[in-house]
Amino acid sequence: LEACVRPSMAREAVAALAAEWVEALGPRYVPLREPILEGCATLFRCLGEAASPACDQLLQAMAGLYSDVTIGAARPVLLASLGHAAKAVGPERFLATLPLKISTEDTSVDTSWLLAALRNHVAKAPLAHFGSYFIPLTQWLEKRAAELDADKRDIEARNLRNLHEQVWALLPGYCASARDVADALPPIARLMGVALAEKPEVRSHVLQGLTLLIMSARSRKEPTPSKDGLGIEMALAADAQAALATVGRFGKNFLPLLFNVHQAEPTGKRPIIQEAVRAVASVTPAATVA
Repeated sequence: LEACVRPSMAREAVAALAAEWVEALGPRYVPLREPILEGCATLFRCLGEAASPACDQLLQAMAGLYSDVTIGAARPVLLASLGHAAKAVGPERFLATLPLKISTEDTSVDTSWLLAALRNHVAKAPLAHFGSYFIPLTQWLEKRAAELDADKRDIEARNLRNLHEQVWALLPGYCASARDVADALPPIARLMGVALAEKPEVRSHVLQGLTLLIMSARSRKEPTPSKDGLGIEMALAADAQAALATVGRFGKNFLPLLFNVHQAEPTGKRPIIQEAVRAVASVTPAATVA
C-alpha cells in the first residue's frame, strides 16, 4: 500500500479500492480482522486528506464493527485504525462522516467511544472547529452531569464527566496544528481561563494547549527575501506572527491565572505550569509582564 497508493490516484480507483476493504471487513474474513484493520489504517495514512470522501463508506464500515459481537480482541486495533483515519482526514471530516452522539437514555445510539479514537490523533485541524463543535459539547456535558447528580444517577453523571475530560484532551492536538489562532482563540480564551482556574481535571490539557499554540507558531517559518535583498532567509509565516501576537494580547489574562494555579498545585504538578508560564510570558508585551 505504501508503495502503490498516492493522493494523486484517481478518485474512482480509490473508491474501488476502499470497496474491496469494506468487503474484507465482512464476516468472511473475521479471523483476519486485525491485519485487515491495520491495512485500512495504512490506506488512510497513505491517502491523507484525499481519503475523503472516497473512503467514507470504509470509515463507516470500520466504525460499525465497534458494536459487532465478532470484534472481540481486535477492538484496540479498531480504535487505533480509526485514529489513523481521523488523523488523515482531520477531525472535522471524521466527525461529519461519523457523528458523535452521546445519550444517557439510549445507549444503542451512543458513539461517545469515538472520543477515544480521536485522542492523540488530531491533526490538520482549525482551532475554530474545537470552539464551535467541542466547546458547546463540554458545556452540555457539565450541565447534564449536574442534572444527573440531582436525580441521584451518580454512575451516569460520572461517565459524562469522564467524557468532559476526554473532550478537553483533544485541545492540545488542535493547538499544535492550528493556523487560525488569531481569529479562533479570542472566542474561547475566557473559557480556557475558566478551565485553568476552576477545573483541575482538565487543567493539564489547557496548559499543554497554551504551550503548543506558541511552540507550533514559532516553528512555522517560510522562505522570505533577506533584508538586504540579496538572498533568502527563513522567517515566521504571517499566520504564525498573528498567532503569537494574539496569545500575547491575552497574556495579561492568562499569566495571573497561571501564577495562582502554580501556587495552589503541589510541587510535582508544577513543571507543566512553569512551562506554560515561560511560553506565555515570552510572547506577552514586556510592560505587561513587568
